[in-house]
Order: sequence, then structure tokens, then C-alpha cells
Amino acid sequence: MTNEIYSRKSIYALSGDEKTALRDAFSVLYTTPEADSQSLESKVPKRYQQLAIILNEFGHYQWNDLLFLPWARAYFWWFEQALRSVSPGISLPYWDYTSSRAIAEGLPEFFTDETYVSSDGTTKANPLLLANYKFPFSTFREVKENTDLLSKAAKLIPEVNNQTGFIDFSLSVYPVDILSHSYIGGSSANPNSASYDPVFWFTHCQLDHLWWQWQKDHHDHEVPVSVKKTQLMPFTKESDEKSVILTGEDVLNTVELGYRYES
Repeated sequence: MTNEIYSRKSIYALSGDEKTALRDAFSVLYTTPEADSQSLESKVPKRYQQLAIILNEFGHYQWNDLLFLPWARAYFWWFEQALRSVSPGISLPYWDYTSSRAIAEGLPEFFTDETYVSSDGTTKANPLLLANYKFPFSTFREVKENTDLLSKAAKLIPEVNNQTGFIDFSLSVYPVDILSHSYIGGSSANPNSASYDPVFWFTHCQLDHLWWQWQKDHHDHEVPVSVKKTQLMPFTKESDEKSVILTGEDVLNTVELGYRYES
């Protein structure tokens, strides 16, 4: 789909300038009017909300089935392209909440700082702290006082990585994702509002990162034909100068989408 290959990295590896660029891009999505192609039942019709509501309108139909990972990969890539339309040099990083650092420190300040200094030198509200949900409500968090749930997720990773088939991997990685939602709590723990919390994109990029790592270690695995051929609504690609809906097969190789992970 693209000749340009860019890298996604851990949020712990981001430079100060990279963090600022990401926050700036989120801020722009919060204030950009939605595109005409999709309406939003909200009195705050902004591009960010238009992207977040896709999970409710399409994604929930993929939960707990074999399209969970392919559809999610297409979704995060779609959101990432919106960020890159603001700042072409950025990519969507992942927060590995199963890492020893995450278990020791909890939710990073990147998401909890109340303010930040933008690229123009002004102090602004941190857009990764919260976002508008549906008027007049905003997202909120009820982060657990300890990181026991993250430790529990970390203990599942060896079993997840040891799965030899796509179906078993898909089923085993799902609880890891759910534990991250439970740890953050609040809007993140509610299926109707989870995608509005800005941290959603970073924890779910980790989900895709886990799949990418597993694919690299199990390159000979087979994906069911039904998964390959199913359309991943509403995401599209350009083919023969027209837009066509992405299929599961289109997203199996991240390089075909234009990105890879640094590690």
C-alpha cells in the first residue's frame, strides 16, 4: 500500500520532541471538524470523536472472534494515518504494560501530566489525559492503586507466545488486553467509551505489537481463509485508483501497511 516504511516504538523510547509532536497531533484531532463521510451523534463533532466511535459502530462485532486482531490492526493503522496527516514524521507508539518498568511505575506521566509545553512553546492541557466523550461528558480514569493486574497480564505472556496457531494465539491474547482495561478503569473499562480515552491507542498498539512479535516467531503459521477474505469495515485502501475495503489478508504483514516495530 505504501513504499514508505516507518517504525513504531515503545513510549519509553520516545524522545522529548517525539512526545511533544504526538501530543500536538492529538490536540489537532480534538479540534478538527469531522469529515463529511461519517456523522457523529454528539454536539462536539470533531475528528477524534469520529475515529473513536468506529469501535462502537463496527469493532464490537469483532470481539472474541477470529477477526479481533486483524480488525484491530486495521483500526490502529487507520487512526495512525490521521495522526500522520497532522505530522507525517510521527507514528503510534505502544505502551507495554506487561514490562517490568510498567509494573514498577504504573501509568506513565506521558498520560497523566496535566499540562505540557507544545512545539510552539506554549503551555497547554495534556491531550492524553482525557478527551471529550459525548456532550457534555469527558473521559475519566480510576487507575488501580497497585499494579497487580499488570503483573497478572505479564504472567500470561509466556503462554500467549507459546501458542503455535493463529486461533489459539487470538484467544489467549484477549485476556491480556482486558486486564489493561481493568487496570486503567473508568472510561477504559466501559466498552462504550474505551476508545475515547487517549490511552486506548497506546495499550492497543501493544496488542498489535504482541501479535507482530508472535508472527515473527511463528512465521509458518496458517491463518484461516475465512479471516483472510473477510472485509474489515470501514477501513479502505487505494487499489487501481479507487477505494476498496481492507480484508484480513491485507493486514497480515505490517510492512504492507507501511510500518514495523523497532523491537
